[in-house]
Amino acid sequence: MDLNEIRKEINEIDSILITNIAKRMELSKKIAQLKFEKGSEIQDKKREEEIIQDRAKRLESLGIKDSEFSKKLFNTIIEESKLIQENKINELKNGK
Repeated sequence: MDLNEIRKEINEIDSILITNIAKRMELSKKIAQLKFEKGSEIQDKKREEEIIQDRAKRLESLGIKDSEFSKKLFNTIIEESKLIQENKINELKNGK
């Protein structure tokens, strides 16, 4: 495999990642709707920690042993998800 082939494969993987992150963020809006209806809090520290630990274990099983990378990655995803939920709940409160 040459450099251009590897880069092409990386670009394809990045495209899949972007698509899946966008899908995940759309699901965050649906979660916000449910939390709004139930009057639930946006933040669930226990759930967040479960996600981070689970994803770190899954990455480790695939040979990525850098737990700091995993924590940063999923903390960023979770923080963005909470921001999206907060924005959606504000829209719902304002009748948008």
